[in-house]
Amino acid sequence: MRRPVEFTQDATVTMKASRSDDGLTVTGSTAVTWEDYGVKAPDMGFVSVEDSGSIEFSLNLEQA
Repeated sequence: MRRPVEFTQDATVTMKASRSDDGLTVTGSTAVTWEDYGVKAPDMGFVSVEDSGSIEFSLNLEQA
């Protein structure tokens, strides 16, 4: 079995927080490239991917 590779990298992320009666929602995104992580973009001949993309997230926080 292959062991997963651990990799960390600092990132600047734009976030937006909104408050409601139910709690807090935080959303955001950041641009990434395969190269950022030392990985060559997959290309299987009949299918390939872009060199860059984005990571988007949404956190829904509620008070316990």
